Amino acid sequence: MKPSPSPDDRTDLLEREPEVEIIAGALDGLATGRGGFLVVDGPAGIGKSELLSAGATMARQRGAEVLSARGTELEAAFAYGVVRQLFEPALSRLSADDREELFQGAAAGAGRLLTSSSADPDPPAPTPGAAMTIVHSLWWLTANLAARRPLLLALDDAHWSDPASLQLFAYLLNRVESLPVAVLVSVRTGEPGPPVLDELTGEPAVVLRPGNLSEQAAGRLAACRLVTRPAESFVHSLHSATRGNPLLLNELLRTVAERSIPADDAGAKQIAGLESPSVSRAVVRRVRRLGPEALELTRALAAWGGRAELRQAAAVAGLDDAAAGRTADALAAVEILSPGRPLEFVHPLVRTALYSDMPPAVRAQAHAAVAEVLRRDGAPVERVAAHLLHTEPAADEAVVDTLRTAAREALARGAPESARRYLERALREPPAGDSRGRVLCKLGVAEMRVDPKAAVGHITAAMEFASEQVARAKLGLELIRAHLANGTVGQAEGAVRPLIESLDSEHSELALRLEAELLVSLRQGLAASPAAHSRLDELASGITGATPAERMLLSQMAVATAVRGGSAEEVARLAEAALGGGRLLADETSESLVAYVPLYPLLCADRFEAVERYLEAAFADAAERGSPTAFALASTFRSYLQLCRGDVKAAEGDAVAGLDIFRSFRVNFMTAGGAEPLISAFLETGELDRAAELLQELHLDGPVPDFVPGRVLLSTRGRLRLEQGRLEEGMADLVELRDREDAKGRSNLFLTPYRQWLAAGLASSGSPEEAQALSRKELARARAWGPGRLLALNLIAASRLAGREEGIELLREAVEVTKDSPAKLAAAQALAELGAAVRRAGKRLEAIDLLRAGLDQAHRCGAEATARRAQAELVVLGARPRRRAQSGAEALTAAERRVAELAARGLTNRQIAESLFLTQRTVEHHLTATYLKLGISSRSELRL
Repeated sequence: MKPSPSPDDRTDLLEREPEVEIIAGALDGLATGRGGFLVVDGPAGIGKSELLSAGATMARQRGAEVLSARGTELEAAFAYGVVRQLFEPALSRLSADDREELFQGAAAGAGRLLTSSSADPDPPAPTPGAAMTIVHSLWWLTANLAARRPLLLALDDAHWSDPASLQLFAYLLNRVESLPVAVLVSVRTGEPGPPVLDELTGEPAVVLRPGNLSEQAAGRLAACRLVTRPAESFVHSLHSATRGNPLLLNELLRTVAERSIPADDAGAKQIAGLESPSVSRAVVRRVRRLGPEALELTRALAAWGGRAELRQAAAVAGLDDAAAGRTADALAAVEILSPGRPLEFVHPLVRTALYSDMPPAVRAQAHAAVAEVLRRDGAPVERVAAHLLHTEPAADEAVVDTLRTAAREALARGAPESARRYLERALREPPAGDSRGRVLCKLGVAEMRVDPKAAVGHITAAMEFASEQVARAKLGLELIRAHLANGTVGQAEGAVRPLIESLDSEHSELALRLEAELLVSLRQGLAASPAAHSRLDELASGITGATPAERMLLSQMAVATAVRGGSAEEVARLAEAALGGGRLLADETSESLVAYVPLYPLLCADRFEAVERYLEAAFADAAERGSPTAFALASTFRSYLQLCRGDVKAAEGDAVAGLDIFRSFRVNFMTAGGAEPLISAFLETGELDRAAELLQELHLDGPVPDFVPGRVLLSTRGRLRLEQGRLEEGMADLVELRDREDAKGRSNLFLTPYRQWLAAGLASSGSPEEAQALSRKELARARAWGPGRLLALNLIAASRLAGREEGIELLREAVEVTKDSPAKLAAAQALAELGAAVRRAGKRLEAIDLLRAGLDQAHRCGAEATARRAQAELVVLGARPRRRAQSGAEALTAAERRVAELAARGLTNRQIAESLFLTQRTVEHHLTATYLKLGISSRSELRL
C-alpha cells in the first residue's frame, strides 16, 4: 500500500516512485512478522527526510507504531540520546503496569536507562561489557514492543547520532528479520560520523541513493508552486541553477514568487542571472524580515537542537510565552517552523542555517541558557552536559561537577566516547585544585577503549595531583590497565613498583592487588619481565587465596607453574585455590577475563567437573546481569571444556554462540580467542575448508598480534594448514609461535600441543632427526605433567614418528591412560590410531575390535574426522563399519541440542532466547527442526 500524501507532500516525492516502492517492500514483511533494514544515503536537500516521512505514513497504514528520532550535531555527545528520542514518547503513553511488563527479563536494563530523569546518585561501576548489556537490553525492549504491534524505527541524520545509540542500530541490522520491526535510516553522503556508521551502510542493509530530480520533475514541481504554467525555457533555467536538488528548487521557486519573476522566457533569463540559490541566505533573510523577536526565537530553537517546547524556547530567547507564541505562528507562515507545537524547524538545514549565522558568543550564551532550563526541568544530566560542551569556559566548579557526573554515567552505560568529550571540556573550564587530578584520572579511564595512548598520558598526569600514597597507588591500578590497552604494559612496571613499595602493612591488600594486576597484565601483554616472575616466586609462600588479590596471584601461579614444568596435581591445586569456591567469580564478575584464567590449567589437568561447576555459575551470573559479554566469555571457555571432553557438537555450538556476540559488538580482542575453538571443532569434524573460510572471513589468515588468544590461534591455524597439505604455510605459523615463546616465555599451555605438530611438520619437510628430538622432548614434558588427555595426545603424536613396534607400544599406553578418562575424544583417537597400527602389523582381529570401539566413540563425540579414518581402516579389513545415525538425538546440530536441552528442562521459548542470547524466532526454528528429527510433536516429549 502506498502513502496518501497531501498535495504539498507529492511535490517532495516527485520521481521517487522507485524508492517509495523499495521502502514499501521493506515494510511488507511486518504483517508476517519479518522486518527489514533500509538506509537512505544522499547529499543535503535530496529528499531523505521526505522518504522517511513517506515510509512512516506507509507503516501507519499497515498498522505499525512509528518511533522516530533525528540526530543533531549539538547532541552527538549525549549517550543514548537518539535511543531516548525513539522510546521515551512511546513509553510515556503507557500505563505504569504496561511499562513494567515491557521491562521484564532481559529488558530491565533498558528500563533503568529510559526511566531515570536526572543523575543517578550512585551509578554502577563501569564494566567491560556495559555497552553490550544495555544494547542487548534495548533489543529486548524493541522485541517486547513489537510483540504488541509491528514497529517502524525511523532515524533521520544518523551521521549526527551519538555512537552509543548507533550500536543498537548495528545490533538490529542482523536481527530485525526475526521480528516485525522495520528500520529506516537516513545518512548524509560524505558527512563524517562514528565508525559504527559504516556498518549500517553495508550488508545486509538495503541502501537507497536517491538522485536529483529530472528537468521534467522540476517542471511539475514549478507547476504546483506557481500560479501560471512555466515555459520550457523557464524550467530549464530552474533545473540548471539547482541541478535538480529538491530543496534548492523549492528555495528558488520561493524567490521567484517573492520577486514576481514571470514563468516565461523573460523570467528564464532573470533566473540565469540570479546568484546560485543558497538555503542559508534565504532562511536568514526571511527570519530577519519578521523582526528581532523572530531572530531571537529561532536562535534559541537552533540552540535547543531544532525542537523544543514553546516555554523552553521562550525562556532562552528572553520572551514571554504569549509573544513567543505569536512569533512562532508568524515563522510557520513563512515556512521556517512547522505548524503547531512543540516548535520545530521545517527542515534540519533550516536549523543549520540559523545556527551557523549566530555569532560564537551568542551561540555559547544560548547553550548556557538551554543547559540552565534543562537543569531546572530535571533533565538527564548528560543532556545538560551536551549543551555545556558548547559554552565558554568560566572557571565554574558547578560546570565541572555537572560534566564529571555526566561522564560517570556515560562510562557506567558503556559510552566512553561521550565521557571523554565531557571530561575534555571539564579540563578547559578549568577545575580547581585536586579536582583537576580526578578529572584527568577519569579522562584516562574513558580513553582506554578509544585512545589508549592518551589514557596513559592523562593517568600519569593525574598522579602528580595525588598527594597521598594510597590515592597514588589506586591510580597505579588504572595506569596498568591503560598500558595494557595501549600494548605497552612492560613500561608500567617501572612506575608501579615504587608505588607497591611505598604502601605500609595497613594497605597490604592494595599492594597485593597492584602486584596481581601487574602480573596479570604482563602475562596478557606477553611482556618479557624476569623480575616479575621472580617476584611471583617470592610471594608464593604466603599466598592462601583468602583475599581477591591473593586469588588473582594464585591464578598466575597456576599458569606459571604449568609452563615451567609442574605436574597436573600441583597446578590443579593452585588453580582450584584461585577459584576460591566461586569467590573469584564474585570478585571479578563473569564479564572479566581474569575470572576465567584458572580454567585453562584446570582443563589441561582434566579437572572437567570443577570447570563445569564454575562455568555454570558464570552463566548464571551472565544471565542475572543480562550481559552478552559474560555469556560470550563463558560460552568460549565452555567450548574448550567440550572439546577436551569430546563433545564436538556442543563445542561447536558454544564457540559459535560466543563468536557471534564478539562479532556483533566488534570485540576485536576476543575475535581470535572466540574463533580458535570453533576452528578446532571443524578440524575434528573434518571440515577443513570451512575452517579456512572462517579464518578468511574474520581476517585472521594474515599476521596475528602477539597476545595469548593470538598465540593459541596461531597454533591451531598451523595445524589446519598442515592437515590441508599447505606444509610451508603451516610450518611458518608454528615456527613463528615457537620463536615468540622462546623470546618472551611460554604462554601456550597444552590445550593445543603445537610442538608435536611442529615435529610432524619437520618430519614432512625432511628433518626427521630434529622432529624426533622435539617429539621426545614434548613427550617427556607430558609424562612429567601426569596421565590423562595431554599425555595421550603426545603419545599419539610421538607414535607417528616412531618405528612400528615402538609406535604400537606408545599407542597402547595412550589407550590405557584414557581408558577411564573423561576425555572421550582422546580415547577415541587412541583406539582408532592403535587399531590402524595393529592392522598394519597384521593383527586383523585385534584391529577390528579396536577400530570398531574407536569408531563408536568417535561417533558419540561427533568427531567425524576420526570416525572416517577408523571407517576407512575397517573397509580395508573387509569389516562392516557401523553406520552413523541419520535421525534421533545424534542428528541434532549443536545449536538444536542446546535449545532442546533447555526446553526439556521446562524453559519457555522466551526464557531460552534470553539465556542463550538468541531471538525467539531462532529458538522456534531450532525446536521445529528438533521435533522433526526426533519424530515428536511437542516439547513435553523431549528426551535427549
